[in-house]
Amino acid sequence: MSAMPSTIIYRRGAVVLVPFPFTDQSGARRRPALVVSSDAYNQASPDRVLVRITTQPPPVPLVGDYVLRQADWRGAGLLAPSIVRCGKIVTVETSLVLRELGAFPAGAMSEIDQHLIAALGLGAIP
Repeated sequence: MSAMPSTIIYRRGAVVLVPFPFTDQSGARRRPALVVSSDAYNQASPDRVLVRITTQPPPVPLVGDYVLRQADWRGAGLLAPSIVRCGKIVTVETSLVLRELGAFPAGAMSEIDQHLIAALGLGAIP
């Protein structure tokens, strides 16, 4: 018996809780992540493209790291000051999403987009 596909469409900018895989593929840990795939992609695909959100600042910030303002992390349902790690990207099947925590406003997403562009080498942060 196979699982029913999810009918929930998580929109771009949604903050979701998922088992986010370690980069060495040795396992995964439940953590918040940001949906960065477009709404058109999200409508057509059973997958979501996500970037990691963490409360642990790295010793040296990486290109693409974005420190959230207090109003943004609180409004997105996060419990503590957080960093969006635009270089930590994963594609997961929607059925793996445990729940939606909140969402970022358009202004924060515009700023995050600039960091995502920089992390992927598609341009520079102005």
